[in-house]
Amino acid sequence: MSLRIPTRFMVFTSMVLLLLSFSSCSSSKTGKVPAKEEGQFAREDADSSRKPDGGAKTVLKENSSTITGEIIEKKETGKNEFVLTVLVKSLTDDQAYESLLVKGETYLMVPGFLMENEEIKPVERNRKLLALGDLPIGSTFSARVSLIEGNKCIIQEVLGTNRPLEK
Repeated sequence: MSLRIPTRFMVFTSMVLLLLSFSSCSSSKTGKVPAKEEGQFAREDADSSRKPDGGAKTVLKENSSTITGEIIEKKETGKNEFVLTVLVKSLTDDQAYESLLVKGETYLMVPGFLMENEEIKPVERNRKLLALGDLPIGSTFSARVSLIEGNKCIIQEVLGTNRPLEK
């Protein structure tokens, strides 16, 4: 019995293996994708986040609560810079999201100044934020704040202030 394989079978097998190797090489990409293509893929991924019914993309929004708080402690950290320890007396959720703050808890709060070239811009919002630093302990204020980490908040906008009554 001869173990000789016909030449046609060998050629056919070689061609099949060659085609399989080409198809696997062309379907898998190796190496880094150029930056321009990465951006294109990112846009495609973003577009794929659309709802099947053609609705708008999901938008992330900054957490925001309107609080009334009492200043428990005040610490100056530099020129026009301070940290307030505030007891949240009441709070109102943003219309679209539940508040991340809790009534009755204390939070560290820092002013969210609008800056220009590392200087505090002379605008009404900043004037009100600076005035918070002049309030005595025991004063209350209402403001729109955003939780940034742990128990630390940024005061975005001061809505009103009340000094404690003199005895």
